[in-house]
Amino acid sequence: MRYLAHSARPNRGIPEQGYRDHIENVVGDAVGNADRAAAYSAKFVDLLRATVRLAAEFHDLGKLDETNQEVLRTNRGQRLKLNHVDAGVAHLLRDVPRGSELLAAVSVFSHHIGLPAWAFERTRGAGRILRDTELAMGGVALNDLTNQRLDVYRKRHGESVHALPPISTSEAKLAVDPLLWRLALSCLVSRGCGSL
Repeated sequence: MRYLAHSARPNRGIPEQGYRDHIENVVGDAVGNADRAAAYSAKFVDLLRATVRLAAEFHDLGKLDETNQEVLRTNRGQRLKLNHVDAGVAHLLRDVPRGSELLAAVSVFSHHIGLPAWAFERTRGAGRILRDTELAMGGVALNDLTNQRLDVYRKRHGESVHALPPISTSEAKLAVDPLLWRLALSCLVSRGCGSL
């Protein structure tokens, strides 16, 4: 099955964009941005590159939910039914994430709304930091729904995207450096066509 990342916008002459094409394009652009930015941040080169690579691949993972695909396919001007960002964050925070995975999760969380309010996030408790806990379909919290469906999203992702450069991670300790967070987010979202 072909999954979508963006609906067509016929009134603007924009065709639909498949999930695979979108992810491959974002990875290529974001990794290029990180390579160029790394020249100015020698202290964090490996962490920046690994972070951006991970965030670029998983930023739209939740669009693979069948509910969101229905919205993307029917193209009725609706918003996605489920916050697609939560799935990428959940995937990146699974198990015991390394520094690059943590920073990638922050970038995925932030790619539409900006960096989180850390004072608030710290009060949320384990398993809820950077996660969307609003009620979703059937009165279930979105983070719980995402956790239930995450394996399906991962399977669909793996079936769709398989021509990407290998992922490297960095075990470097996550730097509490707001400039690094902003730099990683900028590498992810700085695209000429603005189609993130």
